[in-house]
Amino acid sequence: MALGNHRLRIHCGHHRCGTVWFHRILKLISERLELSYHRGNQAGLPSNADLFFEDHSRIEKAALPPFLGSHIRRDPRDLIISAYHYHLWSKEPWLHQPREKLGGRSYQEHMRTLDPDDGIIFEMERSSHHNISMMLDWDYRDDRFIEIAYEDLIADEEGVFDRLFRHYQFEGKDHKTAVETALCQSFKNVTKRSIGDVKEGVHMRSGAAGQWQDVFTPRHIAKFKELFGEEFGDLGYSWVV
Repeated sequence: MALGNHRLRIHCGHHRCGTVWFHRILKLISERLELSYHRGNQAGLPSNADLFFEDHSRIEKAALPPFLGSHIRRDPRDLIISAYHYHLWSKEPWLHQPREKLGGRSYQEHMRTLDPDDGIIFEMERSSHHNISMMLDWDYRDDRFIEIAYEDLIADEEGVFDRLFRHYQFEGKDHKTAVETALCQSFKNVTKRSIGDVKEGVHMRSGAAGQWQDVFTPRHIAKFKELFGEEFGDLGYSWVV
């Protein structure tokens, strides 16, 4: 596949914003279109990479060759709910390291001592605070990137993936292959469940938008506003439901 002057395509994500989903899609597309794929940090980016996935959107644009990119955002309130449930069971190593500030308990061990209301506050103040701050700090005005709202994606996968791969300048059969590959990896196809059909203890627990509305108490809303402010900046979300 010839990629022209913009050889590199970059997808920038955030924790609990479809990272495993996009990794699976981009890896399969790279295999089917015979492209070189790199998932990891920019320091390890091979010079011959065609597709680059940075899970936490930590890129130094000036040090990159000409590129076209995509960036995904998610309602930060839903990100907190998703992260809370995921961190209760995940085997990611950082969740299991003893921490002096938690009395020698690991992040996960400490979370499991808390009731859900307190656990959501803890998650909001810790891991999700870091990830949401990075999402808020992203430059949403760089026209080299197509911006993807997670909520738009799950509502119209085919339409969003069509626009994404057109932005990547995939054409003809390559574009068709990329879209078909992405659709084969939908939530329903992978999990055999519909979005919103909850299953605990798995990576793809619910996938639904607006989960926070059924979970957040006035205390959660007050803490969120204390940490992140009243407004959502360039994210495009609102407290009006």
